[in-house]
Amino acid sequence: MPSSALKELLKRRVPQILGIYLGISWAIVEAVGFLVDRYLLSTYLVDLCIVILLSMVPSVLILAYFHGAPGRDEWTMPEKVGIPTNLLVCVALVAFLFAGKDLGAATTTVTVADEEGQTVERVIPKSEFRKKVVLFPFENASGDSTLDWLQYGMPLGVFADLRQDMFVGAIDGLRLREQMSEAGYADGLGMPASLMRNIATDVHVNRFATGSIGGGDGEISVTMVLHDAERGRPIDERTFTGTEVFEIIDSISVQLKRGLEVPERHLEEVNDLPVSEIQTYSLAAYQSAVAGYTSIVLDSDWGMAASHFEQAVAEDPTYASAQHTLFQVYAYSNRVQEGIAPIQAAMQHIYRLPELEQFDVKSDYYFTRQDYDGAQAIYVMRVELYPDDIEGRAALAQLLVIQDKRDEAIEQYVAILEIDPEQYDLLRQIGRIYESQGKFEEALEYYETYAEQFPDDHASFTSIGDLHSNIGNHEQAKESHEKALLLDPTNVDVMIRLASVERDLGDLERALAHLEEALAVATTPQDLTAAYEGLRAYYESRGQLEKAIEYVDLAQEQRQQFVPPFVTLATEFRSLGIHVAAGHADQAYETLEAVRAELAPPWDSFVPLGELSIYLELEDPDSTEAALAGVESFIQAFSLNALMPVVYYARGRIHEMRGEYEEAIRSYEQDLALNPSDESIYEEIGRCYRALGDLEEAQKQLEKTLTVRPYSATAHYEMALVRAEMGETESAIEHLRTALDVWSEADPAFKPAQRARAKLAELTS
Repeated sequence: MPSSALKELLKRRVPQILGIYLGISWAIVEAVGFLVDRYLLSTYLVDLCIVILLSMVPSVLILAYFHGAPGRDEWTMPEKVGIPTNLLVCVALVAFLFAGKDLGAATTTVTVADEEGQTVERVIPKSEFRKKVVLFPFENASGDSTLDWLQYGMPLGVFADLRQDMFVGAIDGLRLREQMSEAGYADGLGMPASLMRNIATDVHVNRFATGSIGGGDGEISVTMVLHDAERGRPIDERTFTGTEVFEIIDSISVQLKRGLEVPERHLEEVNDLPVSEIQTYSLAAYQSAVAGYTSIVLDSDWGMAASHFEQAVAEDPTYASAQHTLFQVYAYSNRVQEGIAPIQAAMQHIYRLPELEQFDVKSDYYFTRQDYDGAQAIYVMRVELYPDDIEGRAALAQLLVIQDKRDEAIEQYVAILEIDPEQYDLLRQIGRIYESQGKFEEALEYYETYAEQFPDDHASFTSIGDLHSNIGNHEQAKESHEKALLLDPTNVDVMIRLASVERDLGDLERALAHLEEALAVATTPQDLTAAYEGLRAYYESRGQLEKAIEYVDLAQEQRQQFVPPFVTLATEFRSLGIHVAAGHADQAYETLEAVRAELAPPWDSFVPLGELSIYLELEDPDSTEAALAGVESFIQAFSLNALMPVVYYARGRIHEMRGEYEEAIRSYEQDLALNPSDESIYEEIGRCYRALGDLEEAQKQLEKTLTVRPYSATAHYEMALVRAEMGETESAIEHLRTALDVWSEADPAFKPAQRARAKLAELTS
């Protein structure tokens, strides 16, 4: 029977026709592939051809069976039904598989005017066709310690080289150091492939590259392996041998692009300069720059980083990238004036940099001239010129947030998601901005979208938990954070969040237990800082300011290990108010003057923030007003409109201290309009209404605070005063007792607890 069936198929020439069809199909696919490479068309066109040609095989078989034999044949019912059905299935399959896919050109042309008004035109790849890859540190397997620096030098060189090509979105693996440190690989070396795969997946990149360095007899050999993060297997492995480091880097970059399936035509036409052209011709200068970079990223040693970059530019003054980084090191090290010379040198030799890096240099150059509008204009132009450049849009969005242009920032983040829907972290970023605007429903929608994508990521639940906490849904917040802790039982950040919820629910012992557990499992300086800050907030809320100050100091010690010197100095301002409240005004002044003496221009403009903190706590309206003028001046100079809530709050306090309660309420309401998620402002407004004698409105405002923070001792104290004046003595006593329960272990000198005890004694007598 099988033999007769085969003879019948052969007689009807079915195998022959199918073979011819498959051969022609193969030729068509090859031709389409050639056209895709030749004219930089959508790579989906090849897949489209394959799907169409394969899905039409049933029709080919039907036609071959009924019309393959010699002689004339009539159309049969199987043909009349089968072929149209096959066509419909083919159309449905194409619609399903390629819906939303760009089947046109892989590039687009953009024309804009540059900062000098000159017309600039660029042909750039569409983001859908950009290839993303994480470059992790290589391993030195040569046994020669003089080659250790290449463990970072090789991938950093490849990263710099790939930045020339918009078709590739490379990520420097050292930028993911926090994830590596948490896994016990602080220097990024010796990581198993499984860990690298997890880290790449966490940042939503499906390719990562590793390398191994060998050598001998004056030669260096580097084996580069490109991995598929989704499947966890290598997809390309090549070994490069030579005596010149820069030539090896260039070879790795080209092969990496091929492994990432960048179109061959693009590789032939792209302006891909040798890495020595865009970095330096001097290997010694490059080695110093690598040492400087690792000093920052791995050791947070900004002084050592400056020394290395100074050596790099001394070796090669035209090394624009090193000059630019030296400026940034100086700026973050509170040495901005010293940074003027290197940023000017970077501008002088800017031609040596890839165009995207040129935007960064120009922006920083405008910063040194205190032309912050010009700095922003550079990023606007970058987005206009490269609309699919995700990094440019993200940088612009951050500037817009700082300027309190939150709706415009959201537009940039949404545009990024339209360009690359896999930028999932932006879902949470957009949610946070909406939450800061008091648009809680919109925020929750974005958080839940992220959670749907990553149900096993603890961040899915912490974002939702924070939102519930900020609107007073404490049980839901607790449930969300507990789910997050189940997913990541040693996560310090989650423990701190859970402690905050327990504190809101009034379980102070459990809150402290969570914080102490967080401190016990913290290993990195970042985690230790977070744990100390959590304990500081806990003890401050309980009126134990002496303990709070201890944790402020411990957090500052840890913070110095991973933040630049300028940031360390600026965070000193955060402790000044606590020192004053604890009765240590002299120490607060000493700290302020020490910071004032160290901060160099233009960072010294931030000093009025410290003054404002002190005078607000001292309740000195005239001095507060003088300090506020300085704060408003630097906000305007730096375009830091995101700090305007500080201004409105301070104005409210000044009016309140002067007995101008109606004006104070208006200022607090302006603060609330900019910062609607800050429930503590209702407490300030309620206090002013009480002073005006409008007890009903005062109660209404205080209830808003207590809805979100039901164990806020200060809010309970204020509510007690309102109820007492309303003649509701029992209710007032109840609120006072709640406040004093929170302040049960407060410092003897803590004035709010003293006032609460005095009021309770008055009411109970």
